[in-house]
Amino acid sequence: MRTIRSSGRRFGLAFVVLLSTGCTLEDRVLGNDIAGFLKGPGSDFDYGPLEPNGCDLTGYYIAEQETLNQALGTSIAIARNWYYFEIEDEGERFTVTRGWDCGYETTGVSTVALLPETTKALILRNRQDGVLDASVDPPVVVAPRTGVYRPSRQAGQCEFSMDRWWWIRGAKLDLLPPREQWDDFDVAKAQARAALPTEKAPDGQEDWDGDGHPGIALQIFSPLKGQRHVIQRDWNQFGPFDVPDGASRFIGPVTYENQESVLEATSPLLKAGSRPQPDGHTVRFIRVEEKAPTDLEEFFTYCQSVAETFAEIRNAEQGGS
Repeated sequence: MRTIRSSGRRFGLAFVVLLSTGCTLEDRVLGNDIAGFLKGPGSDFDYGPLEPNGCDLTGYYIAEQETLNQALGTSIAIARNWYYFEIEDEGERFTVTRGWDCGYETTGVSTVALLPETTKALILRNRQDGVLDASVDPPVVVAPRTGVYRPSRQAGQCEFSMDRWWWIRGAKLDLLPPREQWDDFDVAKAQARAALPTEKAPDGQEDWDGDGHPGIALQIFSPLKGQRHVIQRDWNQFGPFDVPDGASRFIGPVTYENQESVLEATSPLLKAGSRPQPDGHTVRFIRVEEKAPTDLEEFFTYCQSVAETFAEIRNAEQGGS
């Protein structure tokens, strides 16, 4: 059993997640303890008991990014990406010393999940510590992600932000903008510089999950069952927003863009794309006590726990048992 233990000894919230099908939290220190955790930025958010430390973000975190996307006309799909961060804070800025992706899911009008091999392929790439591809030797490395965490103008608050980070999935890394210009690029500018591969113009596509199909595989469960093989390119940046000094869990706004090229689909209906809503995107952080494993298989299991943890929080918030 893999567990994720938050800094519950400090602020009264501990998560212990079972990975087997149908299991729930062993340690139900929930209820009002996390009421409002996913309600969004605002005064009603429960940050837990505070331990002010002069706005020092150093530590280990799990995070869930939730974005709203328009799909199938005017209907809304919710995409949730999960991350693991190790952060070193020096002065007013911090650096992501380890930042690995844990995959994503989509719910709502469209229900999408990743196959295990797809998630493992994503774990090896686009790492926010600057390792863009750990599947090759030597790995492809760029400057890591950084951000701001410093005293705010408001007493007892810390200003938080994370600089823009780009992802490419299922295609060559040269489809990313130049690393030193990431803050200056948006999707339209990236497409003008280097168009995403398509079914008819395949140059640049790669089979990341080794299933014999280019791109990455997405398992679709609704509105109908099937598979899509896609290339994706997107970016996000977090904040800025204020966090109470010493908070061990916090939430704030996200700005992001995405684009997708569908290379194959088991039904023509699954080739329909989506686009982000103009706002309403958020990211939630929880400080945890222990480092995540570095072995690929063990980290994959850890990622399952991350997803389960946030699902249990949402269930508790909605009044589930």
